[in-house]
This record gives sequence, C-alpha cells and structure tokens, in this order.
Amino acid sequence: MKTIKVLILLFFTVNVYSQKYISVSNWYADKKSINKIVKDYAKEEKKLLIYQPSLETLDFTSLLLVSKGKSVRFWKIKNDTILNTGKIRNDSIFSYRHFLKTGVRVTEDKLKFVPPLSCCNIIIYIDSKRSFYFEDENTPVTYSPDENYQKYRIEWRKIIKNEIEGIINN
Repeated sequence: MKTIKVLILLFFTVNVYSQKYISVSNWYADKKSINKIVKDYAKEEKKLLIYQPSLETLDFTSLLLVSKGKSVRFWKIKNDTILNTGKIRNDSIFSYRHFLKTGVRVTEDKLKFVPPLSCCNIIIYIDSKRSFYFEDENTPVTYSPDENYQKYRIEWRKIIKNEIEGIINN
C-alpha cells in the first residue's frame, strides 16, 4: 500500500513539473544519513551530488559528495550507516560547465512516471535552486534519452565515475 501511494505521488509530481526541476529529495535512499550530513555540514550555499548504484552492485548504497567553495567532501553510506568519509583533491565534478544540460527533461519522459530508481545506477544533483537526476547507464531505463543532452551526460558521467573509482579504491 505504501508503495502504491509513493507511485501515485510520483506520478502526479512528474506530470505537473519538468523532471529537470523536480525536487528529487524523496527519491534517494539513505535519506536519514544524507539529511543529517547536509544539516550538520552544509548549512549554507552548497552543491550536492548523490551517486546511488543499483541495489546489488557495490558495498555501499549511496555516495554523497558536497561542494562548499573549492572543498569537496564525500560520505560513503550503506543502509543509512556512514562507512567512510573524506575529501576529494580536485573539484572536477562540480566545475563541469555543462552540468545543467544533464538533467532528464519532460520531453524525454516517455514513461509518464518515474519507476523506482533502485533499478539502475543514478546520479542526483541538488543545489539551492534546482534538483535533477540522470542515469549512469548506457541505455537508460527511466527515460528515453535525447541525444542533444545525452552527450553532456556521458561527459559528466565520465568525470563522476573517475572520482568515484578513486574513492572506492582508497
């Protein structure tokens, strides 16, 4: 019953607003830990990137990256438990200049609803003005990609994956 209510809520939310600007705060896992980190660490202007692999792929359920100025911190989380935290040496993720062209658009929403995002690897971006997601998949499941935007997703995804590989391997 709870799942049906969530799907109905998502259905109405997606049909009323552009996915590029939908608040994705209800879509990600590990909400308790992520919200606490954001509240404690990033009280003022901040940029967040949440990487969530599909449920069975890695030893974590979320990787939260928070940019404040030139500093980027990360938290590796599994089922609302913080496993590891640290800093990234460069700001290549948050300095990607075409990041606004990566969010899923209404024109790509052929499904007319967003299925549970645990089916695939997703990247969620949140700042004080906007929030959006796109999939870290060669063939997206939750939308039909527009090639005009997909090229930017691929570029940014490579940058993000490179940093995530560094975090995982350390």
